[in-house]
Amino acid sequence: MKGKRNEKRSKKSAILKQHARNLFVGVVIVLFVSMSFSAFFVSAKEKDTPDHESTYIYYKSIKVEKGDTLWDIANENLPEKYSSTEEYVKVLKEINGLSSDKIYSGENLMIMYMTE
Repeated sequence: MKGKRNEKRSKKSAILKQHARNLFVGVVIVLFVSMSFSAFFVSAKEKDTPDHESTYIYYKSIKVEKGDTLWDIANENLPEKYSSTEEYVKVLKEINGLSSDKIYSGENLMIMYMTE
């Protein structure tokens, strides 16, 4: 009779150990999956964030003074976005409806500038 009791206890003990092991493995898996999802979402959020700050474009009107040329004005107000004065002159001509580089004293000219 004692042998059967010990055998039952051993089986119960083995079953309890197996349940404890299964519970431990389950908890480890849940933690691993949770951390993986957290790392993924943090990584995805970082990719959505731009590496640079936003740049705002503004326009203002200036009065052309005697002796001013479109190229001088473009060179003095050249935004960092443009790699050359020539490129910015084209933009100034476009926003001011100019067909040539000629500007005259007393005229108003729209120029573009940028800030971060």
